Amino acid sequence: MRVFFIISLLAFYSAEKANAQVDHEMWLSGGVKYSLTKKLDLSGELNLRMEPVILNTFFTEFTGKYEVTKWFKPSIDYRIVSERNKFNNYHMSQRVNLNANFGTNYKRFELGFRARAQTTLTRVRSSESSFSDLAPGIRLKPEILYDINNSYISPVVSSEFFFKNDNGIIMNKVRIAAGVDFEMLGPFNVSLKYMYGFSLISPKYEHIIAFSFTRKYKSSASKKQDNKKKKK
Repeated sequence: MRVFFIISLLAFYSAEKANAQVDHEMWLSGGVKYSLTKKLDLSGELNLRMEPVILNTFFTEFTGKYEVTKWFKPSIDYRIVSERNKFNNYHMSQRVNLNANFGTNYKRFELGFRARAQTTLTRVRSSESSFSDLAPGIRLKPEILYDINNSYISPVVSSEFFFKNDNGIIMNKVRIAAGVDFEMLGPFNVSLKYMYGFSLISPKYEHIIAFSFTRKYKSSASKKQDNKKKKK
């Protein structure tokens, strides 16, 4: 994981070329998460991606996540996506992500790693859209969160590495993110992040501000399991 962060930090300081394609976007997402049992979570989310006020992409995502162990929680995402093309028309597609989520705690740090394989249920995307993070491929994402004592915010940083199959698996994009998760908000998860991404095979860059809001619910069975755990 340390190697991933070193590579990202070195690449971050590479200068953007004057003739490069630079995207400036705002990502907004809101959803609900329902804990069906102590180990199984179901969630739904609506995502809007704008540049800067024009709606580029919107999609609905449904996720199921299961806790195999405390450090391994695989999940699957199903997305219905509508994305604007260069002719300003919106193209509908369906996506599936298979995620292997790993995590552990060390003192006040939360260390996470996600490996994602994403594919499409519709026609293969064109090469001009391969910079999009919705394109089929493989993604690796290490992440570190620090829980500040007696604070309402927790800083979080991450790097993400994108791979595509182009006559062999190659890494074509890197994204670095830094932001905060807001705590003490009851049943709500709120986060605000800045993300910087760049292509490794063409002069393309992205600057993204992302805000997400999630409302958490628990089933009666999940609440009973929590109460039993507290009594032990």
